[in-house]
Amino acid sequence: MELSRLLSVLAFIMLIAGCHDNPVDSLNPNVTNVLGNFEFTLTNTFDASAVLSYTWTNTEARAAIDHMSDRDEGTAIIRIKDGGNVEVYVSDLLESGTEESAIGIPGNWTITVTFDNFDGTAHFRVYSL
Repeated sequence: MELSRLLSVLAFIMLIAGCHDNPVDSLNPNVTNVLGNFEFTLTNTFDASAVLSYTWTNTEARAAIDHMSDRDEGTAIIRIKDGGNVEVYVSDLLESGTEESAIGIPGNWTITVTFDNFDGTAHFRVYSL
């Protein structure tokens, strides 16, 4: 009888866990990643917590970052490392503005976006200078 009760409780817990949507699973950003140009758009996101990384080829030593995000709650941070794996840029995602990275090594750069309980739209563009 105790085994039957334990199995019933476990089945109930699994049912409840299965009904909870994990916002990370539903993240499906629109990403354009071509030589010299990277664009990221994630719209109507609710309570997202995730780290997304991309390799982007920059043939120049510098990049510009156009910000076009709309954050309601939480945080979203962009980090960019150059071809030598040195951080050349870090910022919260902003509503507007264009900023420049530090001078770095051309090659395969890494763009990482970190979301923590993020609600809103994340949109930015990175391009070679």
